[in-house]
Amino acid sequence: MPIHVGIVCESCERVYFIARTDRIEFLAETGEYQLVCPAPCGVSRRFDKQRLAPFSVKTPHYSRGYANRGEYELVRTPAGYTNTVDGNTGPFSASL
Repeated sequence: MPIHVGIVCESCERVYFIARTDRIEFLAETGEYQLVCPAPCGVSRRFDKQRLAPFSVKTPHYSRGYANRGEYELVRTPAGYTNTVDGNTGPFSASL
């Protein structure tokens, strides 16, 4: 499966792909991004680019701009790399 960069909604666990969705907005005044998850979740959160992570996802899910829980996999990173999901070094260890 192809790899794309996205952010996980911590409430509903849907991943939004920054290059394909209108649910992520860059806020120039703060240098942050804002994710607004649609109903029924409805969560709004701000994050910086370090919170973005690589995900393996099928092309149809990427094309629609998001992937639901079970439709993506968090990509492991090389040893010594600090991941942005849970702050641990080495391979991603967060359970999403």
